[in-house]
Amino acid sequence: MANQTLVGTAVELEVRTTAVNAEATEPHPGILRFNYSKFIRYAHGQASSQADQVWQHSGTIGGGLTIIHDLRSTGAGNDIVDPFGDDIAFSHVRTMLIHNTSTIADTCVIAVGPDTSGTGWLNWMGAADLILIPPNGFMFLAVKDVNAYEITVLAMDIRLINGDGVNDSTYDIVIIGTRA
Repeated sequence: MANQTLVGTAVELEVRTTAVNAEATEPHPGILRFNYSKFIRYAHGQASSQADQVWQHSGTIGGGLTIIHDLRSTGAGNDIVDPFGDDIAFSHVRTMLIHNTSTIADTCVIAVGPDTSGTGWLNWMGAADLILIPPNGFMFLAVKDVNAYEITVLAMDIRLINGDGVNDSTYDIVIIGTRA
């Protein structure tokens, strides 16, 4: 199958918080609101504010196990494919969202980091660094700059570790970026 063309993509992040002020002595008792909304749009291409690859995956990590996704390699064994089934080899990641969809509170924490054989991901994390995502938690990174989060020969894998030695952890991952 010939590679298909991604004509554009959009990412929307919205956070809404509502709190009730129960203090009758406050000057403005009632509901306090905080809203934050950011819409990120990428045109097709590889320059700033552009992307040409999208990868989405839902997976399960067995108790105490690790999964490594190679974001740059293609060919046999590569699980990074676009919606049309074609291999993806990223050169830069513009947006990454990882959602720990596990529901077992306090046990199925997923640790996210680079493969230990690499040098870490340029611009955001060193080789030994890990970000912990608790059950029903999210990790979200986005940058529109042309250099974004660069994927190199030594920094091309993302490692997901299930911190629970018994229970499976489940996750969703979405990566938007540019082709190598």
